[in-house]
Amino acid sequence: DLNKAFVRFKELADKKKEISVMDLESLVNDEIQDMTSNRFALVNVQVLCGARCVPSATITLYDEKEKIERTDASIGTGPVDAAFQAVNRLMGFTAFGQSGAADVKLLEYSVSSVTAGIDA
Repeated sequence: DLNKAFVRFKELADKKKEISVMDLESLVNDEIQDMTSNRFALVNVQVLCGARCVPSATITLYDEKEKIERTDASIGTGPVDAAFQAVNRLMGFTAFGQSGAADVKLLEYSVSSVTAGIDA
């Protein structure tokens, strides 16, 4: 809600003599994060990749705001790209067949096994 961001801006202006662009970005980013941080819950992920198949992913998210479960599937240059594209569409960052999520960045990616050894 922009009113909360404006209140925080006024509080910051009272404390600081000058407000930088970084201060404003921080205020807006905090508000956006508060609005979306608990909106989506990951329900299911299915990824397919291999030597003779097109990398694809099927993602199911639950939208807390709209109280609905949505599923989307996508192909990509690899399994992570395919999953990322499906998540972007489900969250409304891109429409089917369009690329427009250039500002969305994957900040961290890790793979770990539950057990040690070759059986993982």
